[in-house]
Amino acid sequence: IYEKHDPKKGICMSHKKIIRDAKENNLPCCLIMEDNCVFSAPGAFDYFLSKVPEDYDLFMGLIYHGEIQENRVVNGFSGGITFYLVNERYYDILLEMPDSGHLDREMGGICFKHQYLVCQPYVVHQMASYSENMRRNMDYSNYHSSMTFFLG
Repeated sequence: IYEKHDPKKGICMSHKKIIRDAKENNLPCCLIMEDNCVFSAPGAFDYFLSKVPEDYDLFMGLIYHGEIQENRVVNGFSGGITFYLVNERYYDILLEMPDSGHLDREMGGICFKHQYLVCQPYVVHQMASYSENMRRNMDYSNYHSSMTFFLG
């Protein structure tokens, strides 16, 4: 689903379509990966899967901003919807979020109430590319120097 005049709505609706499909098919979780997502090294996907916790609402491959305490995101985030696993118990909460907002900001605004966990070290990053959402070229590499990535 692409919303030409409101990219954030298109992004939100695309993610929700995947989540809705997982719910309708009674899947215990669903994994969402955006088109500009790059794994940090060979084996990063398997590493991520090996680190999926028993108790989570969201398990993310990275975040660019946000407060993390012991791998738990407790105060807002951005970048977390680049690559993330959604637990079935969280489907309805995500599906009830407004279509018109930035999905990551909506999710980040309530993270202190839920189990948002992030894989450490991070397993993905976003490649430099044109962002429909920001309507300009984006280069995320300036964040990477302060981040720890899985390197194999």
